[in-house]
Amino acid sequence: LGSSNNSPQIDCLALFCILILALNFSRKEMFLVAIYLTNLSLLLLTFVHASTPKIQVLVGKSLSSVKVSGNNIVKSYKHRPFSKKYDGSQTLTLDCKKNLNAAAWQKGPLLASLSNDQGILEWKKNKYQGDFYVVRGENKNGCDLIHEVNIDHYISTLVAKEMNRDWPLEALKAQAVAARTCLLYTSPSP
Repeated sequence: LGSSNNSPQIDCLALFCILILALNFSRKEMFLVAIYLTNLSLLLLTFVHASTPKIQVLVGKSLSSVKVSGNNIVKSYKHRPFSKKYDGSQTLTLDCKKNLNAAAWQKGPLLASLSNDQGILEWKKNKYQGDFYVVRGENKNGCDLIHEVNIDHYISTLVAKEMNRDWPLEALKAQAVAARTCLLYTSPSP
């Protein structure tokens, strides 16, 4: 308890667990305390982890062009100080070959970022929740498309694709915890 390596909710939860062990509660009282502790830990997690981490997933590699559809798309460029909003339902095409000149390479790998107020963009008839980043490919032959998404949304779609929905709920929960742990463990820290 109280070490700088522990988060506040873990310290608080550990303190309550020690309190439960120290007191001689009946089975019914322990059940009520467990419910209270669960609600308290969820509340603490909400305050301590107000923002959910995002991850970036490579969805397209060495593309000659990128065609993205959505409503009210905002296109931003790293090397330009402005953004442009495309109102209504739009399809934007970025010509990767055109944007790969020598001068652009000196400005960095990001060609453009694409987002919208609804958080859903479409590429190759698939819908993606989150933002897209169009970056120069490593081989300088086209560009790569990176999807940035909230980790919880990514895990929920990953588990849905990997497991049958008729499997026991506890198996689905265990898979989600394992996938999130693996993802956070293998992701580079900011």
